[in-house]
Amino acid sequence: MHTNTEYNTQNITVECYEKIDFKGKKLTIDSDNANLNKSLESFGFDTPISSIRIVRKAEHHSVSTEVMLYGKPDFEGIRLPIHIDPKHKKIELPNLLEMQQDLDFSISSIKIEN
Repeated sequence: MHTNTEYNTQNITVECYEKIDFKGKKLTIDSDNANLNKSLESFGFDTPISSIRIVRKAEHHSVSTEVMLYGKPDFEGIRLPIHIDPKHKKIELPNLLEMQQDLDFSISSIKIEN
């Protein structure tokens, strides 16, 4: 039997892109990440995350999942929930910059929840 964290790691992949429309450098996340800024620096991102693609692995299509984007490290600050219905295999957010400017928000941590 899997714990939620183990199951989430196998169930969802969050692809974070440096540029809008899924271009530029890509950081792939398959479990909770409390401080994206450190990960982004190590991958050489020059800007905040500009687009995100959330992919559900086909073998786990019967469970609803929520990916929570946080505005500060350690799962703090503004929260932006993205609900992934069991019927969705992929959610794409091609231009986060517009949303982030409106909310004064940049993604600093990500939590994957069932």
